[in-house]
Amino acid sequence: MLQTLNRWFYWALALTIALLGTAWTLWLHQIRPDEGVIRLVEARFVSSDQHEPPPFASPGSHRPLPDDWRGHPEHTDTGWYLAELNLEVAPNRLWSIYIPALEMTPGIFINGTLIGGDPAPKQPLDRYWNRPILFSIPNGLLRPGSNQIAIRLEANGAWGRLSELYLAPREALEGAYEQRFFWRVTFLNVTTVGSLMLALFMGVLSYVRRDSIYSWFAAFTFSWHLQNLFFLTVAVPYANHLWDFTAYAIIGLMATTYAMFTFRFLGIRRPRWERFTKSVALVGPLVLLPLLLISTVTFNLVGSMIWIGLLLALATYPAFLIVRTLVTQQNTELFFLTICFTLTFFLGVHDWLVTSGLGYRHNGMLMQFAAAPTLAVFGAVLLRRFVFALRETQTLNEELEQRVADKAREIESSYVRNKELENTQLLLRERERIMRDMHDGVGSQLIGMMGHLNRSDDDRDETLARDLEAALTDLRLVIDSLDDVDNDVVVALGLFRNRVQPQLDAAGLTLEWRIHDLPPVPNLGPERVLHFMRILQEAITNTVKHAEASCIVVRTEGERYIQGNRCACVSVSDDGIGIEATHNGGGRGLNNMRYRAAEADLALEVEPSEGGGTTVRVGFPLDG
Repeated sequence: MLQTLNRWFYWALALTIALLGTAWTLWLHQIRPDEGVIRLVEARFVSSDQHEPPPFASPGSHRPLPDDWRGHPEHTDTGWYLAELNLEVAPNRLWSIYIPALEMTPGIFINGTLIGGDPAPKQPLDRYWNRPILFSIPNGLLRPGSNQIAIRLEANGAWGRLSELYLAPREALEGAYEQRFFWRVTFLNVTTVGSLMLALFMGVLSYVRRDSIYSWFAAFTFSWHLQNLFFLTVAVPYANHLWDFTAYAIIGLMATTYAMFTFRFLGIRRPRWERFTKSVALVGPLVLLPLLLISTVTFNLVGSMIWIGLLLALATYPAFLIVRTLVTQQNTELFFLTICFTLTFFLGVHDWLVTSGLGYRHNGMLMQFAAAPTLAVFGAVLLRRFVFALRETQTLNEELEQRVADKAREIESSYVRNKELENTQLLLRERERIMRDMHDGVGSQLIGMMGHLNRSDDDRDETLARDLEAALTDLRLVIDSLDDVDNDVVVALGLFRNRVQPQLDAAGLTLEWRIHDLPPVPNLGPERVLHFMRILQEAITNTVKHAEASCIVVRTEGERYIQGNRCACVSVSDDGIGIEATHNGGGRGLNNMRYRAAEADLALEVEPSEGGGTTVRVGFPLDG
């Protein structure tokens, strides 16, 4: 029960503040000059479109001031107000005439002399309907006795009006004029600039957040900015009736964007209502447009009474949703938003009554004064939400970073354990491989030596020594392959040279070593190194035994395409008798090289050398 009372209290308090704000806004427009000034509250109206003041005795109708043309049956777009000012003595200082409100383009004459405005305005008419006017009266123009004041007023669609007139020394009128000018023009200028900046800022936030609530609020704020520009514009860029049509279209845009934003702000989806509101905002101006061809008066009446009334009714539903939410939820944000929306609603009703001819028009439109508090509150609420979202995102990022760090440590620990197991398995495989290679290499050499020992020829000792040297070389190659070459083929070549140089020296062959740096070779492990060395060893052994060569050249050829693969290439060339042209499959040594190349994923190419001899190329693929 107490909670329900608190919620209703929030709603009642918001309503009270909104009513006070409306009353204060109305009071602002009751500012009048201090006592002691001359106030003219009646004049004679002469319907005439001439550019010079008509004779003061011209027939016309008596009009009390303020005067609204919409209250008279006669239709006119141009007319003259003639008033008389009686002075006992001529002023001895600068006087002024102050007009709080008029519509829409004036020309002011004192004793037949133009002191301000435009006596012959051209279309489109300048719109002074939202700002007060203060014109100085040149010294000597006012004289003792009767002074004639003539004001030519031209309006659009017979919607002219003129407030009471004030005459006094300038300093006696400036206070009231400046206050009214501040609230009607300066304050509205500041609000207009602020609404544009807020619209741009919210547009950026909508792009960053990818949230439609910010984009709809940016559109709502920008439409209100355009509406304020309509109130501020004096020199309109095109025809007045088209300018009014633009204003009606902007009001429709305001109502639509306001509804779309409110639904998203409250987290409510009303697809049918949204489609209906958008349709009304789009179709309404299209219906108004043909009325311009019928009559400007008809267009303004339908636009001001029916069109704006319909939009006000449409805007009532989103406002009701906010008030209802405030009743059900005790929320500070909703409390301030309810104040702003209620204030906007009250001032909107006032403006609708004014434009429809049911209200007092001389105070002008008031809804634009709700823009500053409404947009400020909405902007603060959305900015607060954005800051909270950033903080929440930052907190989530920190938590995510901590989780990632914990997971990284866990993965690293698991990787270390797996690496240790992998190294253990690798060592076991390497041991098995070493034993197998020693069995296949050294073992076979030892079997050969056993056969030679059983022979009885005289060359047994020489053959035994050569076989023992081959066995030792093979064993050394196996051991060298276990060294870490850091994926560098040149290092492996250096190890290989140390092992084969004695064999070549004993055979009387010259070894030319033309080695340059090669690109790093991936996955250059012990097994590939051993296969590579044995391929080179087989090539050199074949040269020693069969090529009848005098020189062997080992060179690195950089990057070369072998069998369609980009490889880091090493070649062994001799100047011997070369491979036979009909050689088509090779002997046992060539087949052994191909087998080892396939096992180690190496590219192998054997071809005749230029000028005679044979070239064996071994390539390490770089793309795999």
